[in-house]
Amino acid sequence: MTGLAAEVANNQQVIADFRAGRENLSGVFPRSALLLLTTTGARSGEQRTWPVVKFVLGGRLAVVGSAAGREQHPAWYHNLVAQPRVGVEQWDGDTYETFTAHAEIAGDEDYEPLWAQVVAQNPAFSGYRTMTARRMPIVHLDRD
Repeated sequence: MTGLAAEVANNQQVIADFRAGRENLSGVFPRSALLLLTTTGARSGEQRTWPVVKFVLGGRLAVVGSAAGREQHPAWYHNLVAQPRVGVEQWDGDTYETFTAHAEIAGDEDYEPLWAQVVAQNPAFSGYRTMTARRMPIVHLDRD
């Protein structure tokens, strides 16, 4: 299996485990650390779901387009730029909830303070920032 094919297969397993309420997803993330983000394909118009690390920044639900430090933004980011209405699935304790949200990209003036919160909540993200010259977008997900 190629790198991309393996990543897609792993994501599908994480999504299935997440929805089934399993606690440790792929042996890496606790269920509470992730959400499932469903975007509409910018070109295809198809719905696609992605497991994404979640944050609460300034009291707002957020995700970061880190792509684990890769040079390109993740595909889900390009999709939500084109269509900012997204689906969100998350576990709140033992309760599974789904809702629609509006994605709003954090502005320049807010970026550094928000990034500091990202790193405080998940120190691995500081390493991602050193792996790429691109600015990893911070995206707020506000419930509709």
